Amino acid sequence: MTAAATTSVLGLTAALIWGAADFSGGIAAKYLRVYWLLVLSHASSLAVLLVLTVLMHQARPDAYILGWGLLSGLAGGIALLTFFACVIHFTRVKRFILLGLIIIMVQIVFWSQRAWNRSIKNLRKQIADME
Repeated sequence: MTAAATTSVLGLTAALIWGAADFSGGIAAKYLRVYWLLVLSHASSLAVLLVLTVLMHQARPDAYILGWGLLSGLAGGIALLTFFACVIHFTRVKRFILLGLIIIMVQIVFWSQRAWNRSIKNLRKQIADME
């Protein structure tokens, strides 16, 4: 399969999965608490990912990549829980203020991570130059 065909198939598959998940989540939200629904959806996503990894004979990622993947999934879950808690408990103005603070915190974490990576890269270069 060509790269263009692979891209098209993956894009259409992603759209189909997103649509099905959105519909299923809407139906499930009528019967389950939102918090349990989020836990269930994240756990099932992790299970599907692990099964696909085994079935496709993919190499196991190193601990660094795996750690960042788990951390990003956890951050996404916390962000959704925070969003739904804000919708339930706060007025619209307070939600926008809280959203602004969260956006600022995410930017701080992102840019500090970039600075950390840059400093590690410089440190490795200095060690290589010493040898």
